[in-house]
Amino acid sequence: MNHRVSGLPNSVRVGLQNYRLIVTDDLEQLGRTWPDKRTITIRADQPERHDAVDTVIHELIHACFFAFNLPDEDHKEETVASLGTALTTVFRDNPALLGWIVKNVKDR
Repeated sequence: MNHRVSGLPNSVRVGLQNYRLIVTDDLEQLGRTWPDKRTITIRADQPERHDAVDTVIHELIHACFFAFNLPDEDHKEETVASLGTALTTVFRDNPALLGWIVKNVKDR
């Protein structure tokens, strides 16, 4: 593993729920969402910086499935993985768009 995750906020709001974001060395997979604990855990060592972003987005999509009671179908993991990677690449390839999104979703 080449990249150590740092600077991640302590929490994130998903719908009406607040999820704690925890970076740890004690996780086999890259990330994991526990909706009952409202916790998202990210493994500290990630292959690359963009993998860390992809992992966080992947887990946030899982949190959205739970927070918004989206249907739990057989292919949910594949859907979440595809959407996470797709959004990560859109954000990577369009930094001006990401900046615009950040600017326009702020409460201030």
